[in-house]
Amino acid sequence: MNELLTLLLSVVLTGPLWTKLPEHDAAFDALPPECAAEYDPFLRQERNASDTRICRCDLDGDGEPEMLVWTGDGGSGGESWSVMTRRGGRFRRAGQVFGILHFIDRPPHRGLLVETPVGWKYASWEYWELKNGRLVSRLELDVRYRKPEGNILRTRPAEIKIRY
Repeated sequence: MNELLTLLLSVVLTGPLWTKLPEHDAAFDALPPECAAEYDPFLRQERNASDTRICRCDLDGDGEPEMLVWTGDGGSGGESWSVMTRRGGRFRRAGQVFGILHFIDRPPHRGLLVETPVGWKYASWEYWELKNGRLVSRLELDVRYRKPEGNILRTRPAEIKIRY
């Protein structure tokens, strides 16, 4: 656990930009139906939406990338994502997360680090791994930041609380 904690602290304290998952747009009719259905039906109708954003990454190291599908929900602290795994030719939801997605691939650790910023002085970070087809929270970090210098927010931690 100390190795995982050290890795996550290095991302939180120095480099979240290099771990952010790349997203791209995908038309609903080009997605597997199970994945397209993850977009909130009310928002889909209200927005007359024809696509959503997705990310792909292999969260469990089995060589088959999982699909992360934006549900249409979001706010100032991030967005809601469904993590979809393929089993037997079909996708199913392994779990949902809310925030800004970062992919951690530093063997033996492979998973999602989800950042949820709140204003300029607080952010939570939660690390998730895919185990037996389910998304499992392994570690949480709550970070309170010092007042920013200039316009750079959330760079000077004042306090970090760790929950296993």
